[in-house]
Amino acid sequence: MKFGIGQPAPRLEDSRLLRGRGNYTDDHIRENMVRACFLRSPYAHAQIISIDTAGAIDLPGVIAIYSGEDFEAAGLGNLPCLASGSEVLFRQNGLPIFTPPRKVIARETVRHLGEIIAIVIAETVDQAQDATENIFVEFEPLSATSDPREAILPDAEPIWPDCSDNVSFTFSAGDQKAVAVAFDTADHVVTFQWHNNRVAVTPMEPLSVLAEYDSGADKFTLTTGSQIPHGLRQYVAEHVLHMEKDRLRVISPDVGGAFGARLTTYPELIIALWSAKETGRPVKWTGDRSEAFVVDDNARDSYFTVALALDGSGNFQALRVSNLAAMGAYHSLYGPFPAFVNTGGLAGVYKTPLIYYEAKGVITNTASTGPYRGAGRPEMIFCIERAIDLAARQMGIDRFELRRRNMIEADRIPYQTGLSYIYDSGDFENLMNHALDQGAVSGFADRCQKSRNAGLLRGLGGTFAIEETAGNVEESVEIHINQDGRFKLAVGTHSHGQGHETTYLQVIGEKLKLDPKQIEFVQGDTDQVRLGQGTFGSRSIAVAGAAMVTAVAEIADKAQAIAADRLEVAVADIELTEGGFSVVGTDRHISWREAGAGLSARATIMPEGPTYPNGFHLCEVEIDPETGSLEIERYVVVDDVGTVINPSIVTGQIQGGVVQGIGQVIGEHVKFDSESAQLLTGSFMDYYMPRAGEMPDISVASHPTPTPLNPLGVKGVGEAGTVGALACVHSAVLDALSPLGIDWLDMPVTADRIWQAIKEAT
Repeated sequence: MKFGIGQPAPRLEDSRLLRGRGNYTDDHIRENMVRACFLRSPYAHAQIISIDTAGAIDLPGVIAIYSGEDFEAAGLGNLPCLASGSEVLFRQNGLPIFTPPRKVIARETVRHLGEIIAIVIAETVDQAQDATENIFVEFEPLSATSDPREAILPDAEPIWPDCSDNVSFTFSAGDQKAVAVAFDTADHVVTFQWHNNRVAVTPMEPLSVLAEYDSGADKFTLTTGSQIPHGLRQYVAEHVLHMEKDRLRVISPDVGGAFGARLTTYPELIIALWSAKETGRPVKWTGDRSEAFVVDDNARDSYFTVALALDGSGNFQALRVSNLAAMGAYHSLYGPFPAFVNTGGLAGVYKTPLIYYEAKGVITNTASTGPYRGAGRPEMIFCIERAIDLAARQMGIDRFELRRRNMIEADRIPYQTGLSYIYDSGDFENLMNHALDQGAVSGFADRCQKSRNAGLLRGLGGTFAIEETAGNVEESVEIHINQDGRFKLAVGTHSHGQGHETTYLQVIGEKLKLDPKQIEFVQGDTDQVRLGQGTFGSRSIAVAGAAMVTAVAEIADKAQAIAADRLEVAVADIELTEGGFSVVGTDRHISWREAGAGLSARATIMPEGPTYPNGFHLCEVEIDPETGSLEIERYVVVDDVGTVINPSIVTGQIQGGVVQGIGQVIGEHVKFDSESAQLLTGSFMDYYMPRAGEMPDISVASHPTPTPLNPLGVKGVGEAGTVGALACVHSAVLDALSPLGIDWLDMPVTADRIWQAIKEAT
């Protein structure tokens, strides 16, 4: 089939999206709808002395103004954090994790810039905005810190009274004592420190919400872009509104970029819902880009110390990593997770026998941090891959040879790593060889000489990446055949750019020999899709795909039995053919409408185990030492994502991920004033955004080893590009600068930082 598994079929979604016919939250309009505007704190830390709304409440169009007192009186719960009560996270005094109590609106104290103080409901956006500007708030500013290193100093002021040291949790994994012994007896030790710079997610579509309340049914409807519609329904209804989740319908239409930022319960959503009930009218709010920079979850912002111990032959003996992770003033829904859930990635693709990792989650006067494409995976890969490059240089061993000596052999897989992961499939050495050939590494020395002749510096980065995906979280799909013979596929995942509609329909189309035009794709509506976990962690096709295969088999068996009965033959004499079923060896045929109208099948699958997509990245850069300007000359990825359903979509996902990684390495950086914790990068005038003209042609090739853990043999792909790109691009830059004796440069490696480093070295 031209639309089956393995075919580079064009994305079905693109026909409408590229013609401006997307269906985003802000496109939704309701009769009698009102608009909301939020009054936000201009301070990163301050006491609220008083709020005076007298000058705003009587302005034209103003319907209501609500403050923290109103929400306190309503008895709403705090916004949840899923790490609360974790059995692996503890404070330094041994108590359970401290989760800052996050109210939907601040009442007495604000603890980060942009925290909500009040909401204005008005007939128009402009009227609501005018009213917020006429609310007078008296503050008493307090000391503020945006740097986790400063927040844990002995004389640092507590941001929360109940957390005097500002360390909300600690985490550790591995055998600390055994690792210490290995370091004491090692022939060679390399160590380095690095800052995983803070980044803003900057999706195309700012956060938007439409909240409605049906007083007759006593039911809410929340329309907003979310990666987890069913989870959002549960957390908002049960934790904050204190009601049954069935009384809240969540609709997530098209989402203009998510990457983890649409994986939380923002206070704006709850405030809009409550206001819709209070006013009796639909409430709409769409944030602007400035608000997104200030209050959306940021990502990364961790300080690492890394050490690798080796014997005299370059065999890895132990790896030790510590992490100081900024959490922000509050923990978002998944906020602490990047600091501890993907730490198994420290093993890389190597046989390091002993690994120890420890982390501290630190409260700061900033917006929350949360998962962002990779969610801890890129950091772990950066730690091990940079340590290998450093060891190779210090020990005089070719960096690719050093990797080859220590990588896990294909015939030893499944393989228990030195920390927690058990790899399901892989062919690491041949994958690297494939990448080295694809990237023409044998000719790098000649290209390097040509650059030197032109007065330029050329560098090569080559790093492995491996990650855990599709772990221990179930997923559901449902297939229904309508009376006209058309199929409806309802899925609990949510596509926000990954091309699920195309990929899923390729699977069901091949399995049931259907034209995609016969299949309706449904997602993102908790009233139409009964169960679902959502899309995050590169899990969708591996888990939902497995559930889909099960449901497909069930509905095919049911229809086949009906076809046999109606054609008066044995079930064994019936075969699935284009458009329905046929009697084997004859022209007798029955359509799907005749055999299956009204049939349904639903499957909920818990994965047998996580999958481990992996790849090898190569990056070549050229630097002008006179200006520090950096050009990425070429980029090659050879990836193993198991069975490839759609090569074009896989390529696009990897390329997009690589670009996000490049952006963090060469320019993206959220900055705060060191004294006031005021945001210094509040617009695209200040914050770097990768541009197409600056990106290289990213070549993507496949070297698949299908996983045995799901029926399609697929592994995750959505985050793979970013997981490998951070280490690879940074490695290439340092390789270019190494002839000058420069062995480190903090990210982002901007032209200014490169130029300064060159001047200091020469």
